Amino acid sequence: MIRIEHTIDIAVSASQAYRQWTQYESYPLFMENVQEVIATSSDRLHWRVLHQNKEIEWDSEITMNEPSRMLAWRDLVEGSNESTTVSIHDVDNTHCRVQVILHIDLHVAPQSVATTELIMIERLQADLARFKALLEHPEATPFDSSSPGISGVEYSHHVDVSNSGLLTNTAGSPVVPTHQEMAASPDADGQDNRIDLDAIGMPSSPVKTNKTGEKNELT
Repeated sequence: MIRIEHTIDIAVSASQAYRQWTQYESYPLFMENVQEVIATSSDRLHWRVLHQNKEIEWDSEITMNEPSRMLAWRDLVEGSNESTTVSIHDVDNTHCRVQVILHIDLHVAPQSVATTELIMIERLQADLARFKALLEHPEATPFDSSSPGISGVEYSHHVDVSNSGLLTNTAGSPVVPTHQEMAASPDADGQDNRIDLDAIGMPSSPVKTNKTGEKNELT
């Protein structure tokens, strides 16, 4: 189990940020590889996620929900202790601070822990950058989480998407490669920084199932 966190300031009120977090169906707009999130009850969420070019699904339980302050959930997967906590508070009259803490089960070789942890940190940072852009620039083109990375690699240093207008050219928005840049290199910085988690030792457990009932390994 590892703990990773990231904090970001957003030019909206805490109540606005909280409302966005409780619009669960909007998670694919900023969370990489998330296809769909549905609230099946007042304290249950159903997740559908793209992993290794397959769709996997699971449920999570909302464990804390304090309006304008905090939202937390844990995955209801046998053998998993993974959880997410979102804390929000106002910084001043026009800005709030959002902190996300993830507790993630890692089932990788010891020599791969540091690399895998770095990947997870970068993904969380990118997700929160898109969350910030979604709130501050609602007029921008939404993130298309259904577009997998080039060559089917889902975990990338940059997110490879089909629409180059993804939350770009607006102050505070994440930088996304243009079509021309993606054609020249998988990354806008000219370097192929993609890391396939299978290549560094993906876990043998726990598992989450895809929509056909087939078991899939997941960190």
